[in-house]
Amino acid sequence: MATPSPAKVGSHPRGASQSRRNSRRDSMALADVMNNLPPEVLATLEADVLNDKASTPHFHMTASQRDLSEAQKIRQGGWRRQLRKLFKQPRTSRGGRVYHYTMLGAIVGNFLPMILETLDGPANGGSDPTYPFLPYRSTYFAWEVMFTSLFGLDLLVKVMIAKRQRKFWSRINSWIDVLGILPLLLSLFMQYQMGWSEDRRTHIERYMKLLRLFRIFRVAYMLREVDGIQVLRTTIVECIPPLQITAFFLITLVMMFATVLYYAEPCYNYTKCQFTDIFNAGYFVMVSVATVGYGDQVPDLDNPVSVLVTCVLLIFGALYLAMPLAIIGIKYELTWLRYELKVKRTTTSLSKKSTARHPSTMKSPFAQHHAALPSEDIHPSVHAAYTLYLDLVKDVMTLEAIVQTIMNIPPHEALDSHQSRLHAESLVKLNHMCKQVIVLYQKLMLEMRVFQPTRHAGLVPGESPNDRFRSRSSSITSIASDVIHRAKRVIQQKITRPMYDRQNSTLNGVRLPIRKRLRLVLEQQTSSHAIWVNWFFYINALLGVFMCYAETTPELQAYGPSTILCRRAMGIYCGQPGRTSVSDAGCFVWRSNDTVTSTKLSFDCDDNDRCFGFGWNFGSESAAMACDRSFALPERICQLRQCKTDHAPLADLTTSWIYPEAYFALVFTVEFALRVYATKRRGRFVRSVGSWLDIGAVIPFYAEMVASMIDNRPALFAIVPTFPTVISVLPILKTLRILKMGKHFKANAVLARTAALTYQRLLIPLIFLFLGCVAAGAIFYEVERGTQCFAHLPCLWWQLDIMTDDISALFPPHKRVQVQMDKVTIVTDMWRSTWLSIVT
Repeated sequence: MATPSPAKVGSHPRGASQSRRNSRRDSMALADVMNNLPPEVLATLEADVLNDKASTPHFHMTASQRDLSEAQKIRQGGWRRQLRKLFKQPRTSRGGRVYHYTMLGAIVGNFLPMILETLDGPANGGSDPTYPFLPYRSTYFAWEVMFTSLFGLDLLVKVMIAKRQRKFWSRINSWIDVLGILPLLLSLFMQYQMGWSEDRRTHIERYMKLLRLFRIFRVAYMLREVDGIQVLRTTIVECIPPLQITAFFLITLVMMFATVLYYAEPCYNYTKCQFTDIFNAGYFVMVSVATVGYGDQVPDLDNPVSVLVTCVLLIFGALYLAMPLAIIGIKYELTWLRYELKVKRTTTSLSKKSTARHPSTMKSPFAQHHAALPSEDIHPSVHAAYTLYLDLVKDVMTLEAIVQTIMNIPPHEALDSHQSRLHAESLVKLNHMCKQVIVLYQKLMLEMRVFQPTRHAGLVPGESPNDRFRSRSSSITSIASDVIHRAKRVIQQKITRPMYDRQNSTLNGVRLPIRKRLRLVLEQQTSSHAIWVNWFFYINALLGVFMCYAETTPELQAYGPSTILCRRAMGIYCGQPGRTSVSDAGCFVWRSNDTVTSTKLSFDCDDNDRCFGFGWNFGSESAAMACDRSFALPERICQLRQCKTDHAPLADLTTSWIYPEAYFALVFTVEFALRVYATKRRGRFVRSVGSWLDIGAVIPFYAEMVASMIDNRPALFAIVPTFPTVISVLPILKTLRILKMGKHFKANAVLARTAALTYQRLLIPLIFLFLGCVAAGAIFYEVERGTQCFAHLPCLWWQLDIMTDDISALFPPHKRVQVQMDKVTIVTDMWRSTWLSIVT
């Protein structure tokens, strides 16, 4: 064999010097390029280079180093590297599996003494414990020491083998481990270092023990490599965007129904208030949507409005629950199918490699062809676009048939023969079908926009499309080329972004009119300024809704005979027609404790004998006549919560709501005025539903301000729905502010589209549901209505007198009573039986 020449095995001196000169020239060129770059570009490039180096640990390694196996690296790295791999990938070795399942068992077993400690055993003190066989306090303490020592040792080992302590302590799971062992350490510190007694420590330890719950988070962290946990995590991440839409719909549903129920169930007796405020009504609505309720709150069955609202709420609740359950179920199924497909592809790839190594195991061409079917992920909008395309084709075919019918009619017979009617009907159908085809075509084009290819950054000159997936060369020339390419990209981004922000305000270098720029900001929301403006109005709408509901909270209202809320309620009642000094003496002026005049009380003063609560008049401490004898409807007056004297609010904001109300009214008015000014077609804009929602959201403020100026009284925005009037019921329009949020929540279009596509299909099931409930209610009534009897008179049922003395004592003589065996019937009419069937 010939000996290789030196030129082939070594570097020629002249070639080496030439290479050094080229490298020096490349370095100088790279330095010139870097010196001419802006500071922000240099910062971006440095971050990118560091990320690339971090992601390519073999960048500066030699070929022999890259050929080392993982086992050799572990043996060279020592026991720390071995333990790091055992902790990071515990399922790859027997020792790792032992550690993994031991820690899982310890975490799960740690909660057993926590549960037992809460039971009534000897450890809790007292006599005659319910569970005398349970351990004593010393046993629980020993268990806690054992588990804390185990978890503390695990944490100590992790700290010792960590590569970088700063990175280790910046991870949240490290602090979860610390919080899990703190309860025992803090307890021992308070006992021995601070010298606290057991009685002093008991109250604090009760809350410190809650830190042990952080140990359960380790289960999720330790199971992160399990296939099912990975699928579940991916499902949760993919479900967040669509569930945000359903959450917004849920909030809208709850708040709308809560407001209607609050006004439908006015509180005239503070001891029997079903809904004390809108937040309490919202709790009832939320429970009714999620379940059938707990039974602690029910609407008044004698109030048809509240019963009807609750029935509609229950039906909407059943429809709502179908959305999040379907989203989660479909996402989980698709994620699991993708996982199975990935596993199948991996298995198929491994089997192909094995077959390539062993030709004797190769399958036949037919088996190879049918081994695995190719699959491809489909865009989510494909189905909608395909459906619209089929509808468009169908309508175009119908349009062609109509045109053919018109063409077949001779011209001389189109106006003065028996086919003139057919010709006219065909023209009407042609007009309608043309409009329908145009609308479908526009919808199809909107759906097809998502399939428009996006613009990607071009390849570097001389770069192959596959080069981006290869490892980067380590030569100075390739590094310089890469740096220059990145510099161009960063500079282009720096230039493009301001141009993109300015394209909404300029056109061909000419600044757009302010009206058009304002329209782009309010409607398109593509620039950064438009996004901030959108968020400003969105947050104000949200805060406006919250403030409206806070105005109904009793804890923020002052009650008593001298308060403005009590005087307003009494004034509304006494101002109704038909009130006389005989039937409603409490509404008139009293000269003495037994003399009432025909002069009505004044409820906006407190300093003369005509004022409510002054002298002998009702509401004062000197009033002689009892409340139940002073009014025709004592059940609505004598237990008003606005007039109770023992109410202590957290803060009296009764007359202070005017300031935030004025702010929100100003914001919403300015927003509406700007939209009216910026829109192209003002008439069409004003006629739209969204415009009327904006108007309705500010009407209550202006109506209350005008009414207060007319009546010469302070503006009152605290809400108490008793004795409803036009002014007191108008605040219900403030709930429209929550619909204003939908204007700024662009994903709300998905809900609108879903409703438009499904309402026709849901009408038939809803009709059958209503008919089924009515039929079931009729059956319930026939089964449960009992026997019609009259109080204090014999009532025979199968030769037995079921009108007992206990039942008769509850009713006046000859009162109609329905008796079921020996008890009063609960389902007394079909109204209640239908309510029962709907709730069930």
